[in-house]
Amino acid sequence: MTKRFDALLFDAGGIFLLPDPISLGAIVHEHGGNGSIAAMTRAHYAGMAALDNVARSSNKDTIDGFSWDPYRSAQLASAGLTGTNLAEAEAKAKNLFSPFLWRYPILESAAALWRMHLQGLPIGIVSNASGQVEATLANQCICQVGIGAGVPVLIVTDSHVIGTAKPHAGVFRDALALMNG
Repeated sequence: MTKRFDALLFDAGGIFLLPDPISLGAIVHEHGGNGSIAAMTRAHYAGMAALDNVARSSNKDTIDGFSWDPYRSAQLASAGLTGTNLAEAEAKAKNLFSPFLWRYPILESAAALWRMHLQGLPIGIVSNASGQVEATLANQCICQVGIGAGVPVLIVTDSHVIGTAKPHAGVFRDALALMNG
């Protein structure tokens, strides 16, 4: 079989980790929405679509400094909240939201990552995060640099470490240098 890729770079958020759907789901359930893990997983992607729309309309080359309010609003609305219930849940979700909320593993993605690793593909992770993504991925046994409980990868880095965020190409600088070296 012909090799299709020389190396693979992945994001972490939405690929390997989600904002904890159990914690967020409790807020949604309390306000009358569907707080199931499945519903909150789908709601994450609705929230990201809203944030992508904000990014496209901003003319910035990075998402640093964007408010996550549009994400939370779309996420919670996708889980069935409206009106006063939505506004109250948004306030509670905002209080809960932090970089460390991104801790729920997407196990199917971790299994696929193992498969790619076992095929000999060099793999790296580049994420917009706040400096915690390498430890979170290792703690969840998804991946780490070198040998450990997760998939061994060549690099795990994030925008806080690099000093710039996606979509600015500079966020990939260290990973591409390592992969090309």
